[in-house]
Amino acid sequence: MLRLSDPPSRWDAFRHAYGADVTTWEGYTVIRDVRSFELCLFALRHAAVSAHAREQADYRLACLRGQRGQRPWKWIAP
Repeated sequence: MLRLSDPPSRWDAFRHAYGADVTTWEGYTVIRDVRSFELCLFALRHAAVSAHAREQADYRLACLRGQRGQRPWKWIAP
């Protein structure tokens, strides 16, 4: 299942330029999950200086643990 938040048109352009659909590759889920973890780490890096980033980090961690909503996340700017 595709979980990254780019719109389908952007994925179509990527597939065309790359020459293959990486989402059908057997290792795609690993790449997808690593990317989700990276997005969580991004929020965590900013959590110490921003209450908003802390809320985002807490939410993303809860999602990774299966306690909250589904990915993909959209960064909600304050």
